Amino acid sequence: MRLWTFAIPIVLARRMTERYYIGEANVKLGETLSLEQQEAHHLAKVMRIPVGAQVRLFGGGQEFEATVLATRPSVVVRVDRVLTPFTELSGYLIVAVPWLRSSKTEYLVQKLTELGVHEIAVFTAERCTARGDEKKILRLRRIAIEACKQCERSSVPRISARSSTDDVVEWMQHSVRQVVSLAERVDAVIFSRYLKSSHHELPVSSTWPQLGIITGPEGGFSERELAYLAKHTTLASLGRRILRADFAPLVATILVLAEAGEL
Repeated sequence: MRLWTFAIPIVLARRMTERYYIGEANVKLGETLSLEQQEAHHLAKVMRIPVGAQVRLFGGGQEFEATVLATRPSVVVRVDRVLTPFTELSGYLIVAVPWLRSSKTEYLVQKLTELGVHEIAVFTAERCTARGDEKKILRLRRIAIEACKQCERSSVPRISARSSTDDVVEWMQHSVRQVVSLAERVDAVIFSRYLKSSHHELPVSSTWPQLGIITGPEGGFSERELAYLAKHTTLASLGRRILRADFAPLVATILVLAEAGEL
């Protein structure tokens, strides 16, 4: 009987320095900080990082190397070195998505954070089957923090709730210069062509402008909402295919980053 042998390579990956969120405060070299409860629990109880260990701190666009001074009764760290933070997108991009069923909204916030979106608004469209509250917003903010840890961003995107499609449009108009609404089966310009036609305002390897993107719920925008969006924003399409509500915002964001030379 012939015996088969298999060689299984074992790769020992270098452990990355743990990163902990310190909020948006302006931190200075040599300062001592107490980590907030969730971050402290993760450091001391989950990761079991000992006193004297080196960790990284981030928040508000800042990145630091720090030493753990104490883990009881609270976690105290000392800021030892200022690091160069991960470079954020050169322009300012905000994305508004509707509340979606199950954990789809959480998934979107995680991926939009990884892609570098600066602000994420979650709104209640007329055909939304899911609803949000302050507890869910706090949960989404936590997911954004965890996503920043993974992708090494130093700035956590702002997460906010908007009461309606009209509300999110009004908010965007006060936040950015261009607002684009994406809808299926509409007689509108393809989004990628819209971006290319605006290449003088979205130059590659240069600062691109403030841009807001609004996407619809699982049942699509209502006729009233579409009329409102057509009047107050630029309507655009992602093509002939009907993309799911938890996929369209990611496609749109990737197209913007690619056109701006960020991908």
